[in-house]
Amino acid sequence: MSGINHTPPPSAQDVGKKVSIRLDDDAGFRDILGILQSPHQVLKKDGTIADFDPTRIAAWRIVEVPNYPAGKGQPLSLRILELEQIAEKTWPAHTTELRGGWRYRISNGFTFRGNSILPVGSPPYGEPELPIDQELAYAIERYSRDGITPAIHLPLPLYSTLDEHLEQSGWELRIEAHLMIADTSGIARTELPKGASIEIADGPSDEWLSVQGKAVGYEVMLNYPAQYFGVRLDGTLVSVMRVSEADGWAIMSRLYVAENYRGHGLSKAIISAALSRLQNSAITKIALQVDITNTTAIALYSSLGFRVHHNYRFRVKI
Repeated sequence: MSGINHTPPPSAQDVGKKVSIRLDDDAGFRDILGILQSPHQVLKKDGTIADFDPTRIAAWRIVEVPNYPAGKGQPLSLRILELEQIAEKTWPAHTTELRGGWRYRISNGFTFRGNSILPVGSPPYGEPELPIDQELAYAIERYSRDGITPAIHLPLPLYSTLDEHLEQSGWELRIEAHLMIADTSGIARTELPKGASIEIADGPSDEWLSVQGKAVGYEVMLNYPAQYFGVRLDGTLVSVMRVSEADGWAIMSRLYVAENYRGHGLSKAIISAALSRLQNSAITKIALQVDITNTTAIALYSSLGFRVHHNYRFRVKI
């Protein structure tokens, strides 16, 4: 067709960005605006998923998004999906299979974010490929085939109806967590304790991993670039944290302080050190995830200026 632009279409690297796509369909030109979910899907402002044929693209562009403060600037449903997919991008599964509006994430090793289904389609169920109970039966078979416990990742309150359906269908609640956010400029800064030094590496050393004990999700961590921070005190690595950057956000994970060194401000110090050493100086927002039962960590993050944006749950079928 004469109207087709033969420039490369959006790729997997563009997923999570806001795009404007003009399609040359049989009925004429039509435009799609929203967040790219895959090389052939866009999440529109109303929360629906628009499928498109990349070979019918006449023109497309990335839309620059204003730099709103953390957690502002879009409807809550889109902000929830944006943050969940940024977190997914920085902790990517080995493989991701798309079935309608459900993203099947499959990885080696135990990691819920890398081994679970993330719905991204419209509520109430996220637009699975099959009717909900048939899709759940397929999900159980698909994960069991690889020896993985079937799990579904439920951003709330967006998929509260799906959560209720899973509970009624015997899917057990395994984890509930806050996703907390802050503007980097609003985080209270703390100096390192006297005699402590900061270390930064592009990958986790054996010593870094040993601070936290068993390296849950170790292989998944390596699937995305990150900085691995450590605080050394008395010749010992006593605190560690991973920081990844994507789409204007810094995502903190794996923050841990050795038991004998807790209560000395090391968590605040390593967060402060990381914020002053972000690779992209344009990063203005930061997010982290914390189990809702970890009241000590929640109090710590709140004292630094973090606030809860939304909760998510992992439900499993045993």
